[in-house]
Amino acid sequence: MVKQAFFQCKAGTAFNLSFESMTSREALHALHDVQKNDTITWDRVKTAQYRVETTQADEKAEPPFAHAADVELDASDVAVDAC
Repeated sequence: MVKQAFFQCKAGTAFNLSFESMTSREALHALHDVQKNDTITWDRVKTAQYRVETTQADEKAEPPFAHAADVELDASDVAVDAC
């Protein structure tokens, strides 16, 4: 069922998102063609996995454990809520 779901999803007009399609000889040739003939798109392809887009909400969010800097803690300190 999962394979069929990926088979139904399209990546452009020539490929679907199945493992067989994405790792096919035709897909490899298409990527090689982009690398040689469309350098701007190729730069986007090879660097997309390293790009992290932040939103304004992310920039204003409080970092985790921000209050810990105000208190001297050691590795044995564990916060416990009293019931």
